[in-house]
Parts: sequence; structure tokens; C-alpha cells
Amino acid sequence: MLYEARCLSCSRHNQLRANFLNIASSIAMAGAFAVVVTLTGHAQSPPVTQHTPRPATLPALDRLPDPNKQMEMKKTQTQEQFFTAANAERKRQLDSDSALLLRLAVALKAQVTDADKSPTSSDAFLAIDGIEKLAHAVKEKMKLTVSAK
Repeated sequence: MLYEARCLSCSRHNQLRANFLNIASSIAMAGAFAVVVTLTGHAQSPPVTQHTPRPATLPALDRLPDPNKQMEMKKTQTQEQFFTAANAERKRQLDSDSALLLRLAVALKAQVTDADKSPTSSDAFLAIDGIEKLAHAVKEKMKLTVSAK
């Protein structure tokens, strides 16, 4: 204790102790300043915006299908084009057959009205038979539709 009292009374030790206290108080002030700056800095900075998540994209949409799938798709597309062309041809044939049926029916009606006074000839019966067959064929073509299914 005597040594401590004598050491503390020494001017050199007093100066070191004063320097130490100055440094300690400077560090404490710097720390307090840093805390204040940090707190006020966060208060003044704009709020952090949340990024809205983008919808997940499906991997199948981002890449090309494999070669087998591409070949199947091409085959299906070709079949659909073929079926569309076949249906267009069927409709064209229906139109022409229906027009022919109408002409034959009008011609038969005119023949029967002219021959009203005389008995019906065998030509009229042949025309009736042809009209019946054509009407039946038109009816069957109307039912038929070519499709991929």
C-alpha cells in the first residue's frame, strides 16, 4: 500500500493515468457517437423494399421439347392438316352432289308433269333409281367427318 501511494503520487504516473483516462473517455465518446450515428442513419435511410417474388416458370416452357416429342408434334400437325383438307374436299363433294341431285329432281319433275297424260316410261324409273342412290350417298357423306380422334 505504501508503494502504491508513493507510485500514485509520482508525477509520471499521474500523467500516464491522465492520458489513460483521456483515451478511455475518447473511446467511450467515439462509441457513443457511432451508436447515435448508426441509429439516426437507420431512421433516415429509406425502408428496405421487399422484392415481390416472380412466378416460377415451368421448365417445359423455357426449353424446346426433345426430338421425339418434336417429331410427334410434327406428325400430329401434319395429320390435322390432312384431316382439314379431307373435310374440305368432302364438303366440296357434298355441294356438287347436292347441286346434281337438285338438277336431276327438277328434270324428273318436268318429265313427269309433261308425261302426265301418258304412262311413266322406263327412263323415269331409271332416273328415280339414280336420284335415290345419289340421295343415299349424300346422306352418308353428311354423317362422315374425318378427324384425328
